[in-house]
Amino acid sequence: MTVEIQLTTVGIDSTTFDLYSNVDGFTIPFVGGLSAAIMLAGYTSTVVPDFTTIIRVQSTGTKCSNFIDIILATTTTTTTTLTPTTTTTTTIEPTTTTTTTTLEPTTTTTTTTTLEPTTTTTTTTLEPTTTTSSTTIAPTTTTTTTNGSKLILDNNSNSNTIENVTGTNWTISIGTPTGPGVTTFGEQEGTTGAVSVEITVIVNGCISMYRNGVLIESINVTSTGVYTFSAIPITASDNIIFVLNDGSC
Repeated sequence: MTVEIQLTTVGIDSTTFDLYSNVDGFTIPFVGGLSAAIMLAGYTSTVVPDFTTIIRVQSTGTKCSNFIDIILATTTTTTTTLTPTTTTTTTIEPTTTTTTTTLEPTTTTTTTTTLEPTTTTTTTTLEPTTTTSSTTIAPTTTTTTTNGSKLILDNNSNSNTIENVTGTNWTISIGTPTGPGVTTFGEQEGTTGAVSVEITVIVNGCISMYRNGVLIESINVTSTGVYTFSAIPITASDNIIFVLNDGSC
């Protein structure tokens, strides 16, 4: 299943989130390590388990373990069955009448009338009627752009620093560097070339690039230097987010 999930607000203690499905009783996340900035901008998942009706967004930060359950649209079917056949049978019992007339002294006349039995059978068959009503409630999608920004640097690392973001023929405006635990907002005017991120590395980490809430590429960072993402078309209206986490991708 493909579902777009978006939070309208996030507490200051919430940093990363995992996504669970009610299909397995919310036991194993089907997506993990999503930052608050991604969830606020809107995240589209193509790996939601089939038959999911509830998605749980679970905060995994050290200061907050709250969650919210999001109910997906459902379909209701109503079936009515009418008893199909009614039969009525009426039987009239046979009637016999005997009349005897005796004339004096020697003549006897006997008249016998017999009414044949009459049987009437009435059968009425009512065809079965089945009525099915289906009501589909369309999912509601809300799009929010955080602070009106088109370029976000979200540093979830406890030690590493995002020093700069550059791109071929790419005009950007953002306050850098972005230190550990800091989110920086800026603007970008689009590019068709490769995009690079300069990172000062203290511990091994993972830098990921998202366009409009969809993961484009993740790169393991093991030493201080410049890490370059594959060239993709970026327009000035796209929301571009770079997320830096500790640990491997």
